[in-house]
Amino acid sequence: MTNCLKLICKGCFVFALLFMYTANAQQNSKPLEINLKDFVISIPGISIDKHYALSIKHRKNKTHVGLEYGDTPIDKVLNIKNCRVKIIKIALKFESDLFISDEGKPFSLKDWKHYKTDWEEIDKVKPHQFVVFNFEDGKHKNFYDIDENELKAAIKKYAGESWYKNYLSIPYSYVVLSKAYMKIEYIKNKKKHIKYIEFDLPVNA
Repeated sequence: MTNCLKLICKGCFVFALLFMYTANAQQNSKPLEINLKDFVISIPGISIDKHYALSIKHRKNKTHVGLEYGDTPIDKVLNIKNCRVKIIKIALKFESDLFISDEGKPFSLKDWKHYKTDWEEIDKVKPHQFVVFNFEDGKHKNFYDIDENELKAAIKKYAGESWYKNYLSIPYSYVVLSKAYMKIEYIKNKKKHIKYIEFDLPVNA
């Protein structure tokens, strides 16, 4: 695919996403809002309830957001509200974990290893509006090359003897996106500042 055609396709996607956002704006009257003092990140399309008051935790320049099944910041329009600073750019990176399964409930080896992508800037479509694209799984849902014996040892250590025996009989593992990190760079009082948001991405297994 030529670069020109890629740009056309990307432009069509942005238009379609913005159209859907506008059409559904009234339905999503209470988008997820993350107050970062100097501005508010508003994400329509993520339903909110009382549990979000407990799921958003602030610590200096970092904020942690725990999401529910079906909720994700991916493939969304982000609005910057109550902005008293100049937003330079917003970037994302992803973290993947390895899971094992015995044809039932999966087990995450999150205490063993994680794979993190590089930061990738998202598109600004208006001064205070950004679009998070549906990133390709092949590029962002990735993991390290792992020796089978190393994996077995990790399963035995972190999952226990029962899971280890299950894996020996059903050697099945897969990679899942577990976190998304957002980095917001902005100017305040002629100085550059950075704030981070960490999203826990629920695994629907």
